[in-house]
Amino acid sequence: MSDTESTNPHSPVIADRLRVDAAPADGVVVIAPHGELDFDTVAPLVDALNAQDPASHVVIDMRAVTFMDSSGINVLLAAYQTLTKKGGRLSLVAPSGPVLHTLRIVGVDTLLDCHSSLDSAVNS
Repeated sequence: MSDTESTNPHSPVIADRLRVDAAPADGVVVIAPHGELDFDTVAPLVDALNAQDPASHVVIDMRAVTFMDSSGINVLLAAYQTLTKKGGRLSLVAPSGPVLHTLRIVGVDTLLDCHSSLDSAVNS
């Protein structure tokens, strides 16, 4: 699959708008999206989340997310439901100002564990 293809047949991913890195860290999986999370770009984040054991602790490092719309929120909520149903956990790290504002508007910040640092989220 090329950098500009997506698993979502309805929206090609524009490679320069979102990159997603995933790596284990101290017994948890850290997923780090970089860029914008919207309808056209969420597929790599969905793929990274779907590749994880649903009984694991997944940390999404939001420090490099510059924009998020309802598509990104839906991905976070779906991941939270999948993980918690199977005994796993989802934590967020330091959403940026605009992203945190979006999470607060819809109340997601009260549902998901939000941490100010990666170390705090990994060790929670």
